[in-house]
Amino acid sequence: MNSDRCSARHGFEPDEAEITVREDAPSELRSAFVQIAYEAGLSPSQVRQMVCRVLLVEPEDWNWTDFPNVDEEVRRRVGECCHR
Repeated sequence: MNSDRCSARHGFEPDEAEITVREDAPSELRSAFVQIAYEAGLSPSQVRQMVCRVLLVEPEDWNWTDFPNVDEEVRRRVGECCHR
């Protein structure tokens, strides 16, 4: 018995979707990333460590208070990361 899917046997394969956006994410998704990280129990300082590691940048040393300072740094860096 042929193990191919019925749709494949009859030529009903979907066309490949065109990639229209490669390096950008909507601002809503960027904001959601930060919020989900916080809801998962990460502090702004922990999120900043990850963001800075991925973006290959140094954290702002003078920013040491999680809210509002480090939170603002995280949101700014995530918001600007596609413009680098």
